[in-house]
Amino acid sequence: MAIEHVLTCHSVTRLSSIALLSTSGRIFKYKRVLGWKISDCKSEQRVNIKFLVKLKKSTMETFHLLTEAYSEDCMSYACVFEWHKRFSEGRQSLKDDDHPGHPHAVVTDDIEKVQDVIRKDRRLGVRAVAEEVNLCRESVRQILSEELNMRKVCAKMVAKVLSDEQKECRKELCLGLLQRVENEPVLLNLIITCDETWIFMYDLETKQQSMQWKSSSSPRPKKACMSSKFKAIMIVFFDIQGIVMAEWVSSSQTVNQQYYIEFLTKLCEHVRRK
Repeated sequence: MAIEHVLTCHSVTRLSSIALLSTSGRIFKYKRVLGWKISDCKSEQRVNIKFLVKLKKSTMETFHLLTEAYSEDCMSYACVFEWHKRFSEGRQSLKDDDHPGHPHAVVTDDIEKVQDVIRKDRRLGVRAVAEEVNLCRESVRQILSEELNMRKVCAKMVAKVLSDEQKECRKELCLGLLQRVENEPVLLNLIITCDETWIFMYDLETKQQSMQWKSSSSPRPKKACMSSKFKAIMIVFFDIQGIVMAEWVSSSQTVNQQYYIEFLTKLCEHVRRK
């Protein structure tokens, strides 16, 4: 019998045999001592795939031979197919291709680089940061979420974005008010402030309430977006102890300067009576 190649079973220590592949494609196994040195099973199977490609074996034949030799330690059919294709196209290297997405060891210098880039522009995405600091995206994501404890959030909607001058003016007013409170402890008892809000009314059905059983062939249940059955403005005046006066504004009423003058007049009368 002409022996062409040796397939060694050595992915785990319990295996103690070697397999000899003949030119006829049959597998012959012989016992070997248990103390035999174990090496990289993955690389060895790639060597055997390369050898079988030279023997003009098909992908399926190669997979069956490897399965017979390595049993549960054999590569998957998809991997065998991929490496069979690569060697058929003339590939020589047995090593995996370098992938930029592989995890990268996180070190202090990498954390500082990522932190500096984020401080310059907090709207950068993970891909842009990875390109800037020359790291893979998974490493950048790990640094941001685990090391820096950061998460990306949407900007909060506000009524108006204040300018620097407006912010400074409000700061001065607040500081002045705090100074007056320190000098006049009863000042807050004399302040009445106002707020207004839109009130909507819906006949809501929660997601939990709308859940129902369905088969794989039945369509998914739908529900239309509901419009408000009622919409009105409520104006509330309150002090340090609670609500002083509240009033509903009818939908036909325009809330303008004249309306507030009349409302403040009623408020003053209400406070005097109180």
